[in-house]
Amino acid sequence: MRPNAVNASNLARRSGLPIWHIRRMLIGAPMHANDAVRLASALNTSALYWLVLQARYDLEQVLRESAPGVTVTKGWWRPSDLPDTSA
Repeated sequence: MRPNAVNASNLARRSGLPIWHIRRMLIGAPMHANDAVRLASALNTSALYWLVLQARYDLEQVLRESAPGVTVTKGWWRPSDLPDTSA
């Protein structure tokens, strides 16, 4: 939030989201479509931008926690990194 010099309290006021909800999202709570629309409006971005960030975060969490042997390179995975499940 630093590039726009916005703190959690200011963002809550501008977006209409409760400050506790903003703080929860900042520490990793999932973002929903309604949150994305409100953030997009408050920060002059698109809702899709926020939802893609959430999807990337979710994917990273799954790959790190439940896919043994999968290597994550620079935040992205390659299909060849997935375990072979054809057997």
